[in-house]
Amino acid sequence: MDGIRKRRLTIAAICIGIVAAAWWAFAVTYTRTATIAITATYPTDEADDPDADIPAYRGVGLDLSGYDPLPQVSDRLAEQRGGSAADYSDTVSITPIDDGTAHLAVTAKAGDDSEAVELANQAAAIVVDLFNSVPTGSADVVFRADVAEPAR
Repeated sequence: MDGIRKRRLTIAAICIGIVAAAWWAFAVTYTRTATIAITATYPTDEADDPDADIPAYRGVGLDLSGYDPLPQVSDRLAEQRGGSAADYSDTVSITPIDDGTAHLAVTAKAGDDSEAVELANQAAAIVVDLFNSVPTGSADVVFRADVAEPAR
């Protein structure tokens, strides 16, 4: 009887180990973030002179709290990578960074580290393209987005 009991316990332990390993393989997600900086350029009267200095400041006074390009970013990711926009709206987030400057954090989640890096960087490039394709500000100030720190 003891031999059967040991065998059953061994089989149960192996099954628990297999289930735990499978859960770990599917439950682990990697998160990576790319940072976008918004700069404000204030053209001067000397702007026609190519040698004139044009000061650039980090998004002074720009409120990004209502800026939500996620639907457009998800659509473009679906076009570029395949799948549906809903697939990407669940795995990508775009949020303002509350540090007194105009920065956006583009965060991607994926089951593989390199895929999370690639997705975050690709989404950040789309955000930059979308932001820069729309006129922002007035004639006195021009805002421009650039990837300040790619996901690694």
